[in-house]
Amino acid sequence: MQNTTTLLLNASRIRRGMAFAVAMLVMTPLSALATETKENCDKVPKAFFEQFDDVSQCQSVGLIAVKQDEQWGYIDSTGKMVVPFVYEGVYDVEQGVGIVRRADKYGMVNPQGKLIVPLIYDDMGSYHDGLFMVKKDEKIGFINPTGQVVIPLIYRTAHEFNDQKTLVGKVVGKDNYGDDIVNDGVVDNTGKIVIPFDYSELGEFTQGLASVALTKHGEKRYGYINSQGKLVIPAIFDTAADFSEDLASVAKGGKWGFIDTKGKTVIPFNYDSVSPFEDGYSIVTKNEKSGVIDVHGKVILPTMYQFVKRNSDDEFTVIKDDKTYRVNKKNKKVSEEDEIDDIGSASTAAAAAARAANQAATAK
Repeated sequence: MQNTTTLLLNASRIRRGMAFAVAMLVMTPLSALATETKENCDKVPKAFFEQFDDVSQCQSVGLIAVKQDEQWGYIDSTGKMVVPFVYEGVYDVEQGVGIVRRADKYGMVNPQGKLIVPLIYDDMGSYHDGLFMVKKDEKIGFINPTGQVVIPLIYRTAHEFNDQKTLVGKVVGKDNYGDDIVNDGVVDNTGKIVIPFDYSELGEFTQGLASVALTKHGEKRYGYINSQGKLVIPAIFDTAADFSEDLASVAKGGKWGFIDTKGKTVIPFNYDSVSPFEDGYSIVTKNEKSGVIDVHGKVILPTMYQFVKRNSDDEFTVIKDDKTYRVNKKNKKVSEEDEIDDIGSASTAAAAAARAANQAATAK
C-alpha cells in the first residue's frame, strides 16, 4: 500500500541555476499516525484490534481506520464496522472529512463513513483557508469540505493557500514548438484574480515584493512587483531571488550582486554565486573560491576557501588546501578540525552548483 499521497505542484522552480522552493502537499496516512489518541479510541478493547492487519489511531472524522487483506475500512468507537474494506488508502484531514482512495481515484467521506465527494479526482491536497486542492485530468482547482467546487479546475500548477491567497499557473498560449506557455498569477480563496497572469514566473512575496519574469522574444528578464501587482523594480536582471534582510540577490551578465527594495545596487555584481543574507552575512564565491561578506558589502572572509560554513556570529568552518579548520570573523584561525567527509562533499557540491548557476545565467 502507498504510505503517502503527494500532490506535487509546480514540482520545481529553477531560475538560471537557482533552485526555488518546491510546493508540495503531503497527506498523512491514517496508519502512520501514532501521536494523538482521542477518547473514543480508548472505548475499543485493544484485543479487538488484533484481528486486523493494521489499525490507525482515531481520526478527525471520528472513526478508526482498519486494514485487512490490503484494503482499508472504518469502524466506530464501539468496534462496529461502518465502512467495509473497499479502499486502497485512507488519509486523515481536518474539517470532519476523510480523504479516501480506490483505483487511484480520490474522494471524501463524512464521519458516518458516507462518500460525500465521489472518487473522481486524480489527487487531493491538504486543507488550507477553507479549501482542499484537487487535481483531475492534469488540471487543478479547489473544493470546500462539502465537495463543492469553489475554484474551477483550470490551472496547470498551484500552491497551498496562505493568508487566503495562492500562486497558480495557467496556460495562456503555445510557443513556437507547440508547447504550452504557462504564466503565473495569484487568486484569492473565492477564485478572484488578485494578480493577473502576465508573468512567466512569479516568486513568493517577501518584504512586500515578489520577483517576476517577463518573457520577450524568448528571453526572460526579472524584476519585482508589489502586492498590488505593480512592477516597481524593472525587469532588467538575468535572474532574481527573494528579499532577505532588505536585500535581494540578482544577476547581470553572469555575475551576482544585491539590490535594496528600491532597486538600487547596494553590493556590486562581482560574484559567481551568493547565498541569501542570514543574520547579516552572505557566503559568496568567485573563481570557485568561497568567502563571506556583510550587508554593506564589506569582505569578512576573502574568497580564498574551498568551502565556508557559518557556525556562529564569530566563527566559520572553512576548508583550504583540503584542510578543515575554524576561523573568526577577522579571518584568524582559532582551531584545527579533523577532516570532515560530508563538508568536503558539500564543498564539491557547492562549487558545482556555483558553476552551474554561472553557466546558466550566461547561456544566452
